[in-house]
Amino acid sequence: MAIAKHTVNGDQASGWYCYQCKFTTRDVELAAEHDGMKIRTEYIFPPIPSRQHDWLAIDDNTYDGPGSPMGTGPTEQAAIDALMESIELRRV
Repeated sequence: MAIAKHTVNGDQASGWYCYQCKFTTRDVELAAEHDGMKIRTEYIFPPIPSRQHDWLAIDDNTYDGPGSPMGTGPTEQAAIDALMESIELRRV
């Protein structure tokens, strides 16, 4: 498995955060220039009984609509992990 780039998650209101290096900033430009992706997560709470797809994660830098890599999961971290796995599978 290839080493994934750093993942930056968050928004301008709450700040950006990199899970790998613990980088934190509220500056959008610094976050975009950080080594890696700009992951956006969203709590979508779909109207279904299962809570397995409550969170959605996409890479804002490469998302281009349906067919683009995305991840879903019961937690924010699970959605990010699913996104990273989806991106990794596309590289193989």
